Amino acid sequence: MASPPEFRRIVDLHSQGRLRPAEAALRAWIAAHPDHAEAHARLGMILQARGLPVDALPHLRIAASLAPDDPRVACLVGAASHALGLLDEAAASYRRAIAIAPRLERAYNNLGLVLGEQGDPVAAEAVFRAVLDFMPDYATALGNLGALLVARGRDGEARAPLLRALRLRPDDKETLLQLAGCLERSGELDEAIRLLQAASGRAGTGRAPRMALARMLAATNQAAQARVVYAQVLADHPGDLKAALGACLTLPQVYASHAELVTERRRFEQGLATLESAYGAASGPRMKAACLLAELAWVNFPLAYQGLDDRTLQMRYGQWLTRLLQQALPGWMADRSPRARAGAPVRIGFVSSLFHRSTVCGYFSSWITGLDPARFEVFVYHAGVREDEATRVLAAACAHYLHLPLRDGAAMHALAQRIAADAPDILVYPELGMTAELFPLAALRLAPVQCAGWGHPVTTGLPNVDHYFTSGPMECRDAQSHYSERLVALPGLGTRYVRPAIPAGSTREEFGLPPERHLVLFPHAPFKIHPDNDALLAEIAARDGAVLFVLVQDRIPALTGALLARLASAFAARGCELGRHVIVLPYQLHDAYLRLNGLCDLMLDCLHWSGGNTTLDALACGLPVVSLPGTSMRSRQSAAMLCMAGLEALVAADESAYVATALRLLQDTAWAAAICARLQDGAAAVFDQAAPVQSFQCMVNDIIGYANGMQR
Repeated sequence: MASPPEFRRIVDLHSQGRLRPAEAALRAWIAAHPDHAEAHARLGMILQARGLPVDALPHLRIAASLAPDDPRVACLVGAASHALGLLDEAAASYRRAIAIAPRLERAYNNLGLVLGEQGDPVAAEAVFRAVLDFMPDYATALGNLGALLVARGRDGEARAPLLRALRLRPDDKETLLQLAGCLERSGELDEAIRLLQAASGRAGTGRAPRMALARMLAATNQAAQARVVYAQVLADHPGDLKAALGACLTLPQVYASHAELVTERRRFEQGLATLESAYGAASGPRMKAACLLAELAWVNFPLAYQGLDDRTLQMRYGQWLTRLLQQALPGWMADRSPRARAGAPVRIGFVSSLFHRSTVCGYFSSWITGLDPARFEVFVYHAGVREDEATRVLAAACAHYLHLPLRDGAAMHALAQRIAADAPDILVYPELGMTAELFPLAALRLAPVQCAGWGHPVTTGLPNVDHYFTSGPMECRDAQSHYSERLVALPGLGTRYVRPAIPAGSTREEFGLPPERHLVLFPHAPFKIHPDNDALLAEIAARDGAVLFVLVQDRIPALTGALLARLASAFAARGCELGRHVIVLPYQLHDAYLRLNGLCDLMLDCLHWSGGNTTLDALACGLPVVSLPGTSMRSRQSAAMLCMAGLEALVAADESAYVATALRLLQDTAWAAAICARLQDGAAAVFDQAAPVQSFQCMVNDIIGYANGMQR
């Protein structure tokens, strides 16, 4: 390109960052020299830098036509067209740049990004690997390759390029977060925390790494440290909703004592009051829908494991959340009129992040697969990352399937828009309260009728969730008082649960278990095990010297460690040594876990949050379960299952009976044999029952009919 002295002065303005005078000079120059390629290219660069790709692209196209052999100009066209979403043109421009300059690294990197957006991850990966073949320390491409592999569920392969990228650019926040996420998903939370803490110690660390650090600290039972980090972020970013939620509402996963539980509940109540005061009626946030939904992605999941009635607190939180959304997004909160159906099938939508092989899918897939397609038009919205054979079964069973992982606020907003556009008559969230990203979506009004299911058996407290589908036998007489929603009780389990196939037997030796001991399976997640359980286990150990409690290591070892520390105190208080009476097995895959059930003498249920899937597995394996129900549905699941199987004798009336029943099963071999025989016959009444799904269909029709009548 020609560069006479007058033009070099314009180039100097551009190089000095004086964009406005450079732009004016370039426009004047182009008026006099319309075929000057570099002038068009530089004007396009300036307009692109000012965030005006629509104005930049025509000049860059002219430059490319005037200088077709200049790879830099081809890259500039690619960048502007990419910014405008013209992906085909962007890809063609980057390929042209590569053809001209086969070692132009940024052309490869940007082409890989475009191909990924075009939905061709295989080609994108090939392009990233191609540039790394001749430039192995190209940190940008390493980071992008790692992010692509993460998005494709290949965390193991992603770690190497992400580690290399981070060594080359220690301050690259996106690479840091991607690598920390890989470590977290592989169960290496301690390593992820160390990585994020090291980054947070450097000056200029942004919000996102510190928020990730706080979340992981909370997950590893370091609630106090997590609240400190959240508070630091809030101090640096006043008004940050997510940081405020974390600072005010973070709870431990495992309590050191009952006293700590009481203290933490009081802290939670105070934190909720702080949020209500800080974000009141006149001080709500002003931000775009996607940003607000991302900021409000929060659930009070640990609260439910305190063993108390959470209706009041959940309603306060739900009303607070609804007020914020009403102020900021009133169009998403208005009631929706029922659709004029004229005899058409009911449109029913199901929204979950767990529509893959999981407990939730095992329970509630029958609500989808069991519906009559002549009466229901089924929409399935899968908001989780993972898809597998269980997902494909659901996709095949419905009329409309959408997989949209909720990785950010934009995806949350897109899912809300899609659901509203599909106009379901009724929307069902089977496990609302387990996934943070779904909770603010459920607070919106996306359908005329919105319902929760008992996948997370706690009231949502959300004003826009109208009904709650539950298992009638699992509820107490005054169950409605525990819910803000209208309770809809279904028979049996409330679902059609398929009896699991039991693998071939094993031996105690294979699991390292002593043949002569009384084995009591206590496999529950540490966060489910309330401090009230501890003394009962210690009492059983004190009264049966041969008992050995079999626990299973949690995916997060810190949680198991916190539980064992607490149990040690309870056992010592009863004169027992924890190491003699407790064994912790490694985390078990499902088939191995089922074989373990077959080797034990009984399972003890949890107080306050009884077993669900664990109890069903035990019953399928012929293993007796001793349960002590409370007043909440979440404490009564095992008791209901035992009664369905005709095993009321295993449902204790109080703590003394709970201990006595367990000891009798261990020490009275004739009675234990009779119980096991009864279980063998009675378990059939628990599994594969059609009545709950038939009732679900009828209840949905009744609810829709009632809603239509109310509107008229």
